[in-house]
Amino acid sequence: MERPATPPDPAPTDAAPPALLIVAATLGRSPLPAALFPTVTPVVVPHEALRVALPWRGALFDLFEELAGADSAAAAPPARTVGLLVPVRWVSEAPAPELVIVADHVNTRLRGPLTGRRPTSGPHSGGSQPFPSLTGIYQPETIRCAVGRRVYSIVAVAGVAAAAALTPFERRAVAATGCAAVCDCLVDVAVVAALYGFKVAACGVPGS
Repeated sequence: MERPATPPDPAPTDAAPPALLIVAATLGRSPLPAALFPTVTPVVVPHEALRVALPWRGALFDLFEELAGADSAAAAPPARTVGLLVPVRWVSEAPAPELVIVADHVNTRLRGPLTGRRPTSGPHSGGSQPFPSLTGIYQPETIRCAVGRRVYSIVAVAGVAAAAALTPFERRAVAATGCAAVCDCLVDVAVVAALYGFKVAACGVPGS
């Protein structure tokens, strides 16, 4: 696996707010959603719903299907970014920050939400749709960080099966890629978002 590049720190931005803010249920009472995305009402989603158990099915696909449908019916050009706030486990030797901004991910789980036969109906049926490109999927520059919050500005996060119990393969992969944090509910969201044409402004909270 290639070691992910380290992008520059994000600069202040006047970018439009995301079309949707997805917050893992463990962070549902956190003040961070309002601090990071003050104009967007969060949608709190159970942790397991952010992980696709059966390819092409589940709450995550339903959420993006509904969002894409609302966008197609909107009179004004819709925002094509979603916000995401999830728990992460900090694995770097450096002190853990209060918040990380996701610049990239490395999927060490090997399987993903689009593994398996494509559905026979719907907008992505028939088997001809290529795997969505994840180049530039993360949009760290759209995140307005809370003033005074200690931020490890931009990190690459490893997608794992269970953040609290890494497999030997995952431990080796994380060490080889130099990822500073791991998460078990990030990669599926990014892949499904890309499938529907959305980018992701993602933050992780260590130790949550």
